Amino acid sequence: MISFSRFLVRVFIFTTIIVFFSITSIAQQTIIVNSKVDYFIDSVENFRYLIFLDSPFEEIKGIQFFKYPNEKYKMLVYLKDNSTLEKELNKNEIDQIKYKIKNQENSYNKYDTISLYSITLTNGKFFQSRIKSFTNTNIELDSEIFEGEIILTKDVKRVININEGQKKDIGKIENPDFSRYFFASTAIPLNKGEGYIQDIHIFYISCNYAFTNHLMVGAGFSYVPETDMQLNFLLNGRVNYKLTEKFYLSGGGLYYNDGAMSKTELLGYANGTYGTKNTNTTLGLLYGYHDTGLMNYPVLTLSGMTRISKHFSLVTENWFGNIAAENYRFYNIIDLDQGLFCMFSFGFRFFSENISFDVALFDIYESNSVLLPDFPYIDFVYRF
Repeated sequence: MISFSRFLVRVFIFTTIIVFFSITSIAQQTIIVNSKVDYFIDSVENFRYLIFLDSPFEEIKGIQFFKYPNEKYKMLVYLKDNSTLEKELNKNEIDQIKYKIKNQENSYNKYDTISLYSITLTNGKFFQSRIKSFTNTNIELDSEIFEGEIILTKDVKRVININEGQKKDIGKIENPDFSRYFFASTAIPLNKGEGYIQDIHIFYISCNYAFTNHLMVGAGFSYVPETDMQLNFLLNGRVNYKLTEKFYLSGGGLYYNDGAMSKTELLGYANGTYGTKNTNTTLGLLYGYHDTGLMNYPVLTLSGMTRISKHFSLVTENWFGNIAAENYRFYNIIDLDQGLFCMFSFGFRFFSENISFDVALFDIYESNSVLLPDFPYIDFVYRF
């Protein structure tokens, strides 16, 4: 009897442990606080965005964030001595960290006492000086004007090496239009709450908005007088994920309705992008329902952009396909005959902080014709 009771006690304890860890694992969820970082924020990223300042930078191995029910959060900091630090956070504190990663920039090279740095504080105050020391608590300046002046690290918003002329020139203004080429998109995501309005050839207007760091939804319409005043509608949605520092994947769907011609497209697409916001290449695949049935063949896209100066980028977008069933009208701009086709483009993009303007030429080669004359492409994009 005694041994049986002990057995029951052990079963009870064992069951309780299993249930406890099961509930804990379900309730606890690792989160990405911003698309610029992954689930595990390493020491380099912690220094770049000045996220955790309670311990010296050189002692931190990495950081993770966890979400629990009722909008409760936890920050877990891994130290190089294999110990950990825990800090409970609320929703407001998490939002502050998200904002910090989105807006913070720290280009300081450790132990660099020669270069001249531009230092901007959260209150708008501005310094240009060499840096004598940079710790998790203080920054000591070293110049004729600010020699020995101490700045609190927690008050710093941006640190930029202004001796690196090229980096300063290109990096001062972020490319506002990194998420798209002309018609096609990259796989690089916008941050939650960001979006853009695009106007192609005056008549084609669309808007895309990022509801999360991974989900973007868009809608558009066109009103084209030269084609019997027909009205067209476009809906699209896509998800984007950053897999490595320079590789992104996205997938989505597109619904297009040609009101005047009573034609409908329901297409799915996938993109893979390698590179940065300034220089990247994207390979895409497009397939789905067109007019009366499934497309006979998928369409491939190969696109790229490279930033050549502070305000200019070169952009190319190229489409490759085979129209087997009938002639095809692309966005009511281009008529394509049956057979193989290649659509090439090359253009310039001018941009400032939140607007961009594209000018490009498209060439079309079809298997049953010669290279068609160039036709111009223009658009205007406002980023918000």
